[in-house]
Amino acid sequence: MKDQERLIERQEIYSRRENVILKGVRESENENVLDSVVKIMNVDENDHKVEPSDFQRVHRLGKPMQGKTRPVIVRFVNFSKKKLAVLKSKQTIKD
Repeated sequence: MKDQERLIERQEIYSRRENVILKGVRESENENVLDSVVKIMNVDENDHKVEPSDFQRVHRLGKPMQGKTRPVIVRFVNFSKKKLAVLKSKQTIKD
């Protein structure tokens, strides 16, 4: 049983490697989170320009709460140069 649990845990960790969690992304009613994320990640002049097709899924986590900004989870299509470039330039990406 322990071997199966470890195997499942490894698989879950491996499947999360394409994910990035963004905190502090402004939230508004009727927002298009994908457009917001693309706009934020393309702020600087580096060559890591992202397009909507680079993402498998983009959505907010949790229920809306007044006065609080929910984090955004971004799932890249694959663990690629795009994700690595975004992570390397995280200091320049600001909302």
